[in-house]
Amino acid sequence: MTTAAFAAVYPKDANWRRIDYLAGGNARQRSAFAALSDSGLWSRLQACGDCALVSTVTIGLDVASSDLDILCHGDPASFAAALDPFFIYQSHRHPSGATVLRGALAHWPIELFITQTPLEQCHSWRHLAIMARLLTLFGCRFSEQITALRRQGLKGEAAMAHTLALDGDPYAALLTLEHRTDADLLALWTP
Repeated sequence: MTTAAFAAVYPKDANWRRIDYLAGGNARQRSAFAALSDSGLWSRLQACGDCALVSTVTIGLDVASSDLDILCHGDPASFAAALDPFFIYQSHRHPSGATVLRGALAHWPIELFITQTPLEQCHSWRHLAIMARLLTLFGCRFSEQITALRRQGLKGEAAMAHTLALDGDPYAALLTLEHRTDADLLALWTP
């Protein structure tokens, strides 16, 4: 059986600032692309500062309840102004210090995380890059297992940490994999 993750496409260079690759991906990736690009929201956000789509949809591990997480570097007021024509949003402070704006576009819930940290240094960017690397290394059976755990309610990071038997906080545990070699990573999981 082919999973959404297997049919997904994502940038091999981990440049989550691009969304054009989503247009050639699975059905949910194409839907996310259409919602962000056809509405003009993506171009409005890019005009406000540096932004990247860091959702599991970008790597095909999304589930029906997944949202579009957008990581932004810049002024929260500018990003909020860019959202005004598109949807009513709620705002709160994330424990990391980021301003979070929540709303919806088409049938997609959207969360913007606005930070003063360069995007590549943010945990969500780094987690996504690690997850994409693991999907590339382990392939379809791994993505099927992760997707099954996601459907049971686990977040992507927690599903991967569980599958790889990583101890402790799954978000912190995934970051420990960043600098490991492919051989080291391949030793973590046997299908």
